[in-house]
Amino acid sequence: MLGIKTYKDLQLEKEIIEDRIEQLKQNQKLLAKELRGPVDIAAIDYSKDKGVGITPRPLEDVLAETMQLDSMIYLEEERLKNTIRTIQKIDARLQQLEGLHYKVAYMKEVEKKSLQEIADELDYSLDYVKKISASLK
Repeated sequence: MLGIKTYKDLQLEKEIIEDRIEQLKQNQKLLAKELRGPVDIAAIDYSKDKGVGITPRPLEDVLAETMQLDSMIYLEEERLKNTIRTIQKIDARLQQLEGLHYKVAYMKEVEKKSLQEIADELDYSLDYVKKISASLK
């Protein structure tokens, strides 16, 4: 059942990569806002001490960080494509496995079917499928 464990690990890795890409894109949006600068300033208050408030970063720094984020997003998207390709290859191979134990494991772990659904689809009793499922652990 190593193939199914690997498959599940890759599914989790895919979700993590997708979350990472989303986070990087959110950071990109924040940097875009920083490039536009504060929009709602109507006047400057000279009564406050110097150093109070937000000081803008140099444009070069913001642009460098933007380029770095672009590069990171590209790399993560490529990594996601490779992970999806690997998941598809493993999925195709797992579907080719013969034997009732493999079929039950695949249907339960990958297709997320209940034991009753597996029993109905494979035309076995629920008790027998439960025994097989218990032996897979």
